[in-house]
Amino acid sequence: MSQSDDSEYAAYNDFEGLEEADFASLDASTSAHFATPQGKPSPVCQPAVEEPTATSPFRLFRKNGTLSVTDLISLSWCEVQYDYGLRQRRSAKLEKRPASFKTEKGKEITVRKDVAARNDRTTKRGQVIHKELERQVKPVEIEVLIASDEERWALRILNLLQSLSILKLEPRTREIPVFGMIDNVVVVGIVDELQNISIASSPALRVIDTKTRISKSLPSDADAEPARLQVMLYHSLLTRLLETSAPFDFESLWRMSKVNRNTELSTRFLEQVGLSLGTSSPTSLVEVSTYYHRRIVELDLPPLDDVLQVVYRPQKKAILRSLRPARPTREAEDLARAIELSLADQADADLAQALRASLWDPGTGIPEDSAPVQTGSSNIRREDIVPAASGSADGGGVEGTVDGNTILGTKEFVFDSPTLNVYVKSAMLWWKGRRKPRGVSESQTRRCFSCEYREGCEWREEKAAEAEEDVLWRQLGDW
Repeated sequence: MSQSDDSEYAAYNDFEGLEEADFASLDASTSAHFATPQGKPSPVCQPAVEEPTATSPFRLFRKNGTLSVTDLISLSWCEVQYDYGLRQRRSAKLEKRPASFKTEKGKEITVRKDVAARNDRTTKRGQVIHKELERQVKPVEIEVLIASDEERWALRILNLLQSLSILKLEPRTREIPVFGMIDNVVVVGIVDELQNISIASSPALRVIDTKTRISKSLPSDADAEPARLQVMLYHSLLTRLLETSAPFDFESLWRMSKVNRNTELSTRFLEQVGLSLGTSSPTSLVEVSTYYHRRIVELDLPPLDDVLQVVYRPQKKAILRSLRPARPTREAEDLARAIELSLADQADADLAQALRASLWDPGTGIPEDSAPVQTGSSNIRREDIVPAASGSADGGGVEGTVDGNTILGTKEFVFDSPTLNVYVKSAMLWWKGRRKPRGVSESQTRRCFSCEYREGCEWREEKAAEAEEDVLWRQLGDW
């Protein structure tokens, strides 16, 4: 078994190491139809929406009613593996996962602990590299406590706006929250990188994703397909969010998310994100959405490029050095002031002041979302962070390095709406319990060697029985 076999799945599953509670803080929602790179509606036919069955994976494992981009794309590696991972609670920390679990059919499968541990180490190494890349563009972060779903959504939207605002001063921004509605389901995700580029002297924004690999070679096109689908889905969600002629449908989002758009955001929350309580500041989701639409028009960002890119970086087997957030540099302070001066009204200025106030040394190591903390009668949770301004214009791009790690190479491809639509429709049918999971094809069976569930896999047993039956029928035909 090669190193490539060990790391392929973890190479694109950036969120495998997250706990279940962390998925609630990812970031969500966009159109039920996909869009072309130019932002025009795709002509692809929209079928009638299927409701999830009572025993569907969506009802059993996503009780908050939200799917992540990873939830949809991970199926492209192996649907049976992802199904087993949900039933074993693979999103929990390694030491908290059960040693065995029961499948939908009632079979008990014992997990290969050695394979699970190896996959966990690979995933964590990839997450460290992703975090360092993010800090090259967003060196300092503000931790915000939220007490309601309304505040969680407000923070996602403000984080998105701040990430996009960086593009007015910097060549790139990283970790951009996106969200949308697909097939009557709220979908959330985080785009790895948006980069300003120029095509025939016309500006454009390119969607880029970073993958890490143990192997020193690029993946085959077949193994790169999950990454390709992931970046296309990000592109589709972003296209709808950046549309100005047909603004994003927040009303449908609030309805599907079951939040009250008129609930006032708490004073503590508004202070933490830098919004004053003045009349010009958004203090509810309906006001935040209005503010979002106005800012998107004011930013006047270039269109998304129809060429997408996946950058592959090598992992180090040795433990990567501890990441220590730097104290604010003169350059970072100047940039924060520039953002403050460039924003139009008082609400924007207050938000920019929060960026300046965030230029402090919060400590060492990689911050993690903490578990909910009870404070009085409110359930408080440390949530997404409002990004501080970038401290360097030339760091963190696809031409850079991380801890001496050079780039293995890149794969570029053109956004393909029909292919994406067909894939997402099929993925949604599985999530809604309208079809059974499918395992790998015969040509992809090497993926099984990096799977901790392979010993008792029902798909492998089924295919082995089919092969044995085929041999028997051929033998009978020779008589």
